[in-house]
Amino acid sequence: TTTPTTTPHHDIVSVPSSPSQTGISSIIVSSDEEEEVLADGSRRRKAKMPFMRKREMSIAQLLKTREKEYTERVSTTISISTWNVNGKVQEESLKEWLAIDFDADITVIGLQEIVDLNAQNLVRTDNTRAQNWEKLFEKELNGKQPYKLVASRQLVGVYIAVYVKAIHYSYLSELCMNSAGCGLGGWMGNKGGVGIRFKFYNSTICFLNSHLDADKERVEGRNADMNDIAQRMQFKVSAEDETVLNIMNHDFVFWFGDLN
Repeated sequence: TTTPTTTPHHDIVSVPSSPSQTGISSIIVSSDEEEEVLADGSRRRKAKMPFMRKREMSIAQLLKTREKEYTERVSTTISISTWNVNGKVQEESLKEWLAIDFDADITVIGLQEIVDLNAQNLVRTDNTRAQNWEKLFEKELNGKQPYKLVASRQLVGVYIAVYVKAIHYSYLSELCMNSAGCGLGGWMGNKGGVGIRFKFYNSTICFLNSHLDADKERVEGRNADMNDIAQRMQFKVSAEDETVLNIMNHDFVFWFGDLN
C-alpha cells in the first residue's frame, strides 16, 4: 500500500511594483510562512505576518505619506541650567548663567542644596529660599519676551522650575509633578530627584533634576539611586484616568543635576 501525500495549498498574491518593492514579483502565502520571489528567481522565506498587523502597517504607511497634510512641526529651543548653590543666596546677575541671549522657548532651572541639609530642613523644608530664587529668575528672564512659570517643585534641597515663553503657554497641557527621595534611610530628601512633565503642543516632555551621593567609591550606589528614582518617579496625569506614567513614557526626557 502507499500512503497518499498532500501538498500544502498556496495562494499567489500579486504585488504592485513600488519603490520599496523593486525586484519583488510576487509573494507566496502559506498557512504559516511566506516567501518573497525575487526578480532573479531566488526566494526569501520568512514567517507570515498576521493579516491585522499587515493592515495596521498599511494604514501607518499611508498616514506617513500624507503627514504634511494634517501635522505641523514647531521648532523648539530648550535651555537647562543646573547649579549646586551650597545653601547660598545669589545676589549677582544670573543673565549669563541662564543663557538669556539664547532666547529659549523653554527654560529649565535645577538647583541643589537650595537650603542647608540639616535635621530641621529634612523634617520641614522652608520654601522661602525657593521663592527668593524664583524672583531672581523672573527678573532676568522677562527681557526680550515675557515668560511664565509652568511649575516648580522642591524636595528639601533639590529644586526644579520650568518657564516657557508666554506665546507658548496655552499649548501646554497634562502638567504633573513628583519627587523621590533616596537619602538617609533610602528615602529622605537630602538626596533624590524632582520631576516635572507636561505635553507641549503634541509632544510629551519630562524634566528631572537630581542630587546624588558624592565620592568616587559610590558609583554603584549612585547607579542604584538613579534606578530607584526612575522606578518611583511616577506621574498620574488625570484624576479621572488611572493611567500612571513613568519617566521613560515620554517623547523627550532630560535628566540633569549634581550627579557627582
